[in-house]
Amino acid sequence: MVGSPAIGPEPPGSVLSGRGFKIEDKGNLRDILLPLDSPNTLKGGIVNEFRRLFGHSSFRKTIRNITAGGGRASLAKLREISGDDADRFVQFLVELEVAEWSGNQVNLLRSLNNIGPTLEWYVADLVQKQFGGSADWSVKLADCAYGDYDVIGWLPPTLLYVETKSARPSGIDDSELKNFLQRGVELAPELAILLIDTDDDLEATGSLDRIFNLMIPSVKLSSRITDADWRPAKPFIAPAAGFPGISFGLFRYYVTNSEPSIEGQIRRCLRHYHTNVKGHTFYHGEPMNFVTDK
Repeated sequence: MVGSPAIGPEPPGSVLSGRGFKIEDKGNLRDILLPLDSPNTLKGGIVNEFRRLFGHSSFRKTIRNITAGGGRASLAKLREISGDDADRFVQFLVELEVAEWSGNQVNLLRSLNNIGPTLEWYVADLVQKQFGGSADWSVKLADCAYGDYDVIGWLPPTLLYVETKSARPSGIDDSELKNFLQRGVELAPELAILLIDTDDDLEATGSLDRIFNLMIPSVKLSSRITDADWRPAKPFIAPAAGFPGISFGLFRYYVTNSEPSIEGQIRRCLRHYHTNVKGHTFYHGEPMNFVTDK
């Protein structure tokens, strides 16, 4: 059963079970900035305001700076990052009861050392609220040895995997990229997105070349290519024409930054998949018609 308008799509766990996977663990609300684990029920208005603000890169940069400083930061530093919005952002965190503000000092009241889990929660929330799907975040699958899946979403009939990175491209290790690629192979979703929360041009920073070079040894091995100097005529992943900031390649991998917004870039990936990838034959070229031979 795919789901119904009354109850919505199946949860990812049911879909994964039908594909032979079992969820061992999922994200814990105590690890995110929004205090949904609080015994005091949050009003819908303040939760929606958090969603709205977190969609702005300047707000995320503000939070990232506070967590990177061990849960504290100077207001002067935050103003350098977010300009006049810094005061408004901090005031909101105080009203949310997750921070305190005294003079020039801002202290986080929740024990968080990075923004990662909150970013994962936010993307899973987008899948549900903006794309009409179901989603889980920080998903650990049984018998999968390559780390957790940041976000697994179900947009019937499309299984979506999103790997989120809150660090700048230069701060992402090759091992993290390799594990993302292998998780995509293991899960075999309809599309796998590497979403790097930056406004940097990922082609200009060399990120696409890094991923391409990491893919070459495995492709050579699986293809039994023995030429030590072999490189394909075209890169395995490259910018998708007409889809700004989106790159697409082998095994339906997508790579994107978060400019102009996380929601917008995920939407572009989905549109590219359904327009240019879904249902296409393995034969590259124009769509074929076996009746007319055209």
